[in-house]
Amino acid sequence: QYSDPFASVSSFIVLNNKIYFEGNAGSGYGMWSSDGTTAGTQLVKSGIIGSPSTSYAIMNGKFYFQSDTNTTGGELWASDGTDAGTVIVKDINTVSFSSDPQNFFTDGQKVYFIANDGITGRELWSTDGTNTGTQLVKDINVGSANSVIYASTPNGMVEFNNEVYSFGHNGTTVEFFKTNGTLAGTTLIKSLSGIIGVSYSYVFNGKIYFVGFASVGGSEYLYESDGTTAGTFQISPIIATYSTSPN
Repeated sequence: QYSDPFASVSSFIVLNNKIYFEGNAGSGYGMWSSDGTTAGTQLVKSGIIGSPSTSYAIMNGKFYFQSDTNTTGGELWASDGTDAGTVIVKDINTVSFSSDPQNFFTDGQKVYFIANDGITGRELWSTDGTNTGTQLVKDINVGSANSVIYASTPNGMVEFNNEVYSFGHNGTTVEFFKTNGTLAGTTLIKSLSGIIGVSYSYVFNGKIYFVGFASVGGSEYLYESDGTTAGTFQISPIIATYSTSPN
């Protein structure tokens, strides 16, 4: 054990046998790394705030996270664990400062996350790690309103049969859809009438299971899906009720 020189330490992640975290050793916030020894604990890049954020994803030897700068606000960053390799991927919100990317998920091909570009509201985005390959998946709740729902992963996202499935609120009800991270590759599976949110979505025994909670009466229902419209249905009566928020 050794003395802690940091005024603040938070948000740990692991990449290539090192721990990365946000720290302030007295000279301002930055990204630090450690191999568990005093000599092996060092500043990677200064001026990085929100790194690694409480939500992140690792893909192709890099981790993706939100970092906040005075120039761009909170935007999408990636790091390979080096100073030169820690860079902003895209300034998504150039309209109102800070897209606030959160809730990262990856299928190994793309990283998915929730962000606000200042025009479409908080919606589902994807990136292949490049600026041009970072794009809005679909403006599900058309206009500046949000489509974000309460969920255990970004919009309840799961990988199933080599495809990615997710949920979003269109302003009236929750839509269940599959996507490859592009608008053209996003297909509606089913509108879940009377459901305002989804939580705890998992793959089990070749099916997707998720809990939908109702807009009226505070009820929760268990759903099953095989990835098709006909094969997506409620399989149980009410499994829980709540008064103000789902449990």
